[in-house]
Amino acid sequence: MTQPTGTIRFTRQQVYTVCALLFAFLCNQLSYQGGRLLAFWRYHYDLMLPFERDIPLVPWTLAIYFGAFVFWTVSLYFCSLRPREESDRLFCADVLSKVVSFLFFVFLPTMTVRPAVTGTGFFDYGIRFLYWVDSGDNLFPSIHCSMSWLCWLWARGRKDVPLAWRVFSLLFAVAICASTLTTRQHVFVDIVGGIVLAEGCYALAGIPRVRGVYTRFMDKLLATLHADR
Repeated sequence: MTQPTGTIRFTRQQVYTVCALLFAFLCNQLSYQGGRLLAFWRYHYDLMLPFERDIPLVPWTLAIYFGAFVFWTVSLYFCSLRPREESDRLFCADVLSKVVSFLFFVFLPTMTVRPAVTGTGFFDYGIRFLYWVDSGDNLFPSIHCSMSWLCWLWARGRKDVPLAWRVFSLLFAVAICASTLTTRQHVFVDIVGGIVLAEGCYALAGIPRVRGVYTRFMDKLLATLHADR
């Protein structure tokens, strides 16, 4: 039977990319919003260290903070085009990090007191918008830092990834971590927790038996969607 003219056919690779990205987004939302919902009535700890109270609010670093979302998307997209063992490791590590983050958000909820923003510049309005949409909890470990560090870990040491991208990934991941302080969205302990979490989950996802759980899940999902071989 001939295929109707104009019918769009998606390759297995394309379906995998879409499914992996959507599943990563879903896990992020479930971890962040679910943890917030379940811990809403619990006591929230402030982990800010004394020296951090002198860190100034630097509104323009909001561009780096929000730029993280583009960085994650681009990194995950290009990683999804790599061999499955490589891409599944990053996506599996991301899922693991969200599970661990969720547990911390529920059982060790944290918060911070953010400064009043009185400026009238573009980035000052941006900071006020950020504080409006984000209530300043679910801080430890920092998802911003763990996700950014995972994107760097994927590129780190890979000779088949352009050197320019590897260098950029490291520098931008560090800049993102710093921006969580200068936008007063996180504290130092959150950054350390996020980086340690990323390193641990990426190492764990490097174990074939652990990564295989994610791989089998994706294979079953692709089979259900009848993705082309």
